[in-house]
Amino acid sequence: MKKEEQKLIELIKTGDKAKIKIAFKTAKTAKIELDLSDYIEIFEWLLQYKKIKDAKSLETRINRLFAVKKLVLDARKLRLNSLFKIPNSIGLLSNLEILDLQKCYVSQLPESVGKLIKLKEINLWSNRLETIPESIGNLKKLELLNIQNNRLVSLPESIGSLKSLKELSLGLNQLIELPESISKLNMLEKLSLSSNLLKKLPESIGDFKNLSVIYLNSNEIKELPSGISEMKKLEVLYAQQNHLISLPQNIGNSKSIQYLHVEQNNLKDLPKSIAENSILKRLVLKNNLLPNELIDNLKKQMPKCDVQI
Repeated sequence: MKKEEQKLIELIKTGDKAKIKIAFKTAKTAKIELDLSDYIEIFEWLLQYKKIKDAKSLETRINRLFAVKKLVLDARKLRLNSLFKIPNSIGLLSNLEILDLQKCYVSQLPESVGKLIKLKEINLWSNRLETIPESIGNLKKLELLNIQNNRLVSLPESIGSLKSLKELSLGLNQLIELPESISKLNMLEKLSLSSNLLKKLPESIGDFKNLSVIYLNSNEIKELPSGISEMKKLEVLYAQQNHLISLPQNIGNSKSIQYLHVEQNNLKDLPKSIAENSILKRLVLKNNLLPNELIDNLKKQMPKCDVQI
């Protein structure tokens, strides 16, 4: 690509109408042929699904691309029943804030998604994704990421770079472990990891500063890290249907956990600190291996807590 053409392409990339106008006018006057095939591709892709209005001139088409802030595709209405490919040129929708592709048979997310730096929400619930591109870490404004009910076996380390993320839904996948970087999500308030293949959690999980709800149910976890008791804002902990044989000795020292679900595990004993906890509102212990005497004493010691056995 010649320097003159490159300069005009850069003007178009700004998304500024005035600069786009100058680029097209200059190209016409200087008889410079601009390679805008990627813009044409993404426009026609959106047009195919009626997510953008058609226009005769390429200049108008490009301006309309930059006006797209929300992209929602309903697989049922579109009658999608086969693998759905997202073009790499989706990265040109630089003003996109919401990407919602539920049940669209998506099997791959292109690296170019990392260029959509204004994204605040991504909903890819119930697709066929096995991996997430490393470039997702570039989305510093992302607040919600829903990738539930896919085929993920791992997460990229870059996920810890999502500094604005408040809600992360990863349930119903095939995750075996989590990257240590996940605990760097300081703004995270809700984390769903239910129905995976997790055997353990990162020791650094206690570093979450704003997490209030965590779903760990239906995994293969044998023990919880002691750091989970140190989360200052954690109010709800779902850890039922795992392989837990014990709970952290300090879990009763938590000054924030109000609802603790550990039913359907292999617990034979409980930390003494639990009985001394005055914050707990509900403690669910059904279907464990706890002796009756221990449970009876616990109920007497915690009259204000709804102890369910």
